[in-house]
Amino acid sequence: LPETKETTSNIAANGGRSRVFMVGIGSAPNNFLMRRMAEAGRGTYTNIGASNDGGTEVMAKMTALLDRLKAPAVRELAVRVEGASFDLTPQRLPDLYAGEPLVLLGKGDRLAGKLTVTGMIGDKPWRTTVGLSSASDSPAVARLWAGRRISDIEAQRWSNQIEEAAADEAIAQIGLTYGMVTTQTSLVAEDETRSRPAGTKLTREELPLLLPKGWDFDKLLGNDLPQA
Repeated sequence: LPETKETTSNIAANGGRSRVFMVGIGSAPNNFLMRRMAEAGRGTYTNIGASNDGGTEVMAKMTALLDRLKAPAVRELAVRVEGASFDLTPQRLPDLYAGEPLVLLGKGDRLAGKLTVTGMIGDKPWRTTVGLSSASDSPAVARLWAGRRISDIEAQRWSNQIEEAAADEAIAQIGLTYGMVTTQTSLVAEDETRSRPAGTKLTREELPLLLPKGWDFDKLLGNDLPQA
């Protein structure tokens, strides 16, 4: 874990104009780590599941990724809100490529003002402005904002921009406010309905555990090693 945090921190601090695009292939890649590194490097993460199609899925997704990288649309994106106070997420904006939307989620005290997005298309500056007075409040978007805000906090934790205790406290507060399961909060359901008639004896049974596709219990646990 310390090594992965150091790597993420180095990507965020020393990436400069470079972009990091992570690709995970197989049934059990470390999605969390790869997504964090891609976000720190202002790139994207492509997840390609294991398949028996002779590599068709790999070829299709890699071709789409490479085609996208050939056509950067807007870079050096920045967002400014005037006339109101909004907490926008994601805080670290990636470059946009052909066919990709820019999705911003915001939490504010009132629906007013205007939002201005700026960037560079080639060597020319680009700008667009959206009025916020016609926006509408949405509980569904609020939960999306909360989930994405937690991702921002985790990214700041991994890049050493926020202390561990402060990150835990912020995530716990968001989880409690929006009723979400996070690393610091859980949801507990209590069911008082009897599932076993009174007086019935309990039975004990071992249940199999699931492994990612292609994994083997004997090799994982070392049961195939010769006994001394």
